[in-house]
Amino acid sequence: MSSKIGMIDSGMGGLLVLKACVEAHPECDFVFVGDQLHAPYGEHDAEKIFHYVTVIMEYFASLHIYDIIIGCNTICANILPQLRARFSRFRFFEIIDPTVAQLPRGVHRHLAVLSTEATAKTHAYKNAIQHFDTAIAVQEIACPEFVPLIEGNASAARLTQAVKKRLKDVTCDGVVLACTHYPYLREAIAACLHVPIYDSNQAIVNRYPWPVSHKQEKGSVTIYSTLDGEQMEKQIASLLKQDWKVKTLILDF
Repeated sequence: MSSKIGMIDSGMGGLLVLKACVEAHPECDFVFVGDQLHAPYGEHDAEKIFHYVTVIMEYFASLHIYDIIIGCNTICANILPQLRARFSRFRFFEIIDPTVAQLPRGVHRHLAVLSTEATAKTHAYKNAIQHFDTAIAVQEIACPEFVPLIEGNASAARLTQAVKKRLKDVTCDGVVLACTHYPYLREAIAACLHVPIYDSNQAIVNRYPWPVSHKQEKGSVTIYSTLDGEQMEKQIASLLKQDWKVKTLILDF
């Protein structure tokens, strides 16, 4: 089995998860695939998402990479059991349970969960949160406009405007960002709601069973976009302030 760790998302959101993992474990080797060709996944039905992800998993298999961190809540909420059934050789590390597990017990009574439409329809977060604490009321809020704006590198003013419009009537005592793109909007969301905000980045760092390593040198970070590697490189420089190189990956979808 390869020592490399695969990661997948529809685009820029999963790169925040990747960044958190690289910072915590710089000795590891990562291969990230952002399926920007089909982003946002939240606009697709489960059958289409499964097809897209299946093609990418077959690519990972061709690289002998079988440990996969899913940096996408929409994938986890909609097709995780099917993925595990189809790719029994893989170890998939999902993002929903770790995100919910970091909530402090006995603190919140009304959480707002911001997600894509596809995730909201599954009620995956509502079910996980109420399994964690039945006393918590959960308001699920689909925010379909957020990911296209982030992927399109919209201005800070445009992003803030979209957040204010979507959240103007929301009342809660905490927010769960149930899409890995949404931490890019953390400041705007905090300015709107003034409550604690929880995302998936540190949660997956805490949950993944990192191998014990005595390597002194840094590992490798390989990033692919299924749409335009050069454009994703520019997005990474703008949004993440990283100089990661990105390759365009052509797959037979």
